[in-house]
Amino acid sequence: MKKLHVLPLTLYEFEATDKVHDIICNYVNNIDWQNTPHRYDQMHYGRTSNQYLHRDEKIKEFVKWQTKKIQEVKEEEKLVMCKSLVPVSMWANKSSEGEWHHRHSHGWSSLSCIYFVSGEAGDTWFSRQTEYYVHNMQLLELCNKDICYTHKIKPKTLLVFPSNLEHSVSENNSKIPRLTISTNYLPAGKVGEGMGYTSNFNQYPWDN
Repeated sequence: MKKLHVLPLTLYEFEATDKVHDIICNYVNNIDWQNTPHRYDQMHYGRTSNQYLHRDEKIKEFVKWQTKKIQEVKEEEKLVMCKSLVPVSMWANKSSEGEWHHRHSHGWSSLSCIYFVSGEAGDTWFSRQTEYYVHNMQLLELCNKDICYTHKIKPKTLLVFPSNLEHSVSENNSKIPRLTISTNYLPAGKVGEGMGYTSNFNQYPWDN
């Protein structure tokens, strides 16, 4: 029997410069995490900051660098029916020992990314239901219905992926906190052919 592995999914990884990494490291480490709530008020989940960090001038160099990398993915994937992609939400995450995050995807965005600030445990799991799974037939055991990829935490790197790709974070089994930045991007300007739509908004108050 010969297996043909087809229709691959591509994720994109970039390494930041020392300057960019230092900017976001200092910023995230200065967040008042003690008074930042757990996600959904669940004690076993990590903590999440407000979702508009990209508007803070203190990290504009990080935002510019990351957005440039998003544009590179846009070109590589030939997303030519929009002029550019801009951040619509950006937030910091902290998972202490014993904390994790459930499986989810990011609705109403096109591309998403995770920047790994620090940590040594708490892998990101990407999951997609196999096409061999048929919901109304019990042909596969539930534990075998997903195609999964485990991405090891790697500080100083950015990982870009389609927003509708489901992902989760495994338990942080280290005493070292897992710190990340998550961002969602949407097209700006004219999008699509024919009627399409136009989105005009300023996501960068520091550019006024």
